[in-house]
Amino acid sequence: MTVTNQYAPPILAESTPGGFLRAARLLPEGTDWTGGITFTPSCGGADTWGCSYGEAKTNITEKADPVEFDPFLVYAGKTCSGAPDFDELRELSQINLRRGMSGSLARELQQSDPKVGNPDLVTTAIDITPATTPSIRNAIAGLLTTSGDCGGGEITIHAPIVVLSALMTFDLVEFVDGRYRLGGHTVIVDNYENVGPTGSPAPADNEVYLYATGPVEYRLGENIDISHFTGRTNEGIVLAEQLAIMRFDPCCVYAIRAEIC
Repeated sequence: MTVTNQYAPPILAESTPGGFLRAARLLPEGTDWTGGITFTPSCGGADTWGCSYGEAKTNITEKADPVEFDPFLVYAGKTCSGAPDFDELRELSQINLRRGMSGSLARELQQSDPKVGNPDLVTTAIDITPATTPSIRNAIAGLLTTSGDCGGGEITIHAPIVVLSALMTFDLVEFVDGRYRLGGHTVIVDNYENVGPTGSPAPADNEVYLYATGPVEYRLGENIDISHFTGRTNEGIVLAEQLAIMRFDPCCVYAIRAEIC
């Protein structure tokens, strides 16, 4: 009996579990963001005061200047020479876009493309690494404490994917409804680069940089395909593209270097 080789569809892969796309929040519904957004950061906390103090209230801070975030394009493309099958190129481009979207958003948040120029983690974070690099457990405790001192509230910790094994080994996070959670706070584990606030990599293989912010929000535009055929070379190209935007309060942003083993 002759068995004929059969074509199977490409292997599908979802976005990173617990990564940016699943863990960050959506920008409020109805926000017209395609031309960019401007908002005033709301960092800061509350204090107490009693009527018998006879002193002025001191927990009063200057209103921060508005910050701007511009949209950017996330894309994936495939090309083929000879007799290109545009349906296949389109399918493969869409698979790559879906699979890589989460990591692309995480990397843009960490270090914005200079041509985009949005506030990012590297340029806004204050490095709180002590003289002796702490363990992953103590580093996270330091981020939580420092963020709490800056006003408290919901905290988002950003960790490169290499940290996931240590987080699970030491029972530091739970995976709940598609997110990694730490005592109610969100931990985004994605393809962040292992670099500190200066953009320099961690000095040792067993060290990693973590960041802490408040909530992070994003939106994605319409998913579109762009096809192009060059008859002179019989080359076909298909791009899968989506417009995106994200934002965070660029104050009370901290970074710390930690040992993961």
